[in-house]
Amino acid sequence: MKEKSVSLKTKASIAGALGYCIFPLDAVPDLMPLVGFTDGPGVLIFALTQVSSNVSPEIKAKAKKQLKEWFGSIDEAELNNLSDSLL
Repeated sequence: MKEKSVSLKTKASIAGALGYCIFPLDAVPDLMPLVGFTDGPGVLIFALTQVSSNVSPEIKAKAKKQLKEWFGSIDEAELNNLSDSLL
């Protein structure tokens, strides 16, 4: 969210998706069998696709640097596999 190169539209979709998931009222009520729990993941998947289109190599490098700061040593191969599978 602090990254200046990411558009306001993308940041809004992240905030909106997270807000939708924690808001007690849904477009599709959770009480409906099976269908009620599909709207939350659908909104999150939409937000992830919006974000993935804005992830540049520079942003990936900043994220790796921050992860190393927070957690110390990290397995680069595992991190690359994870990021490749998400994007």
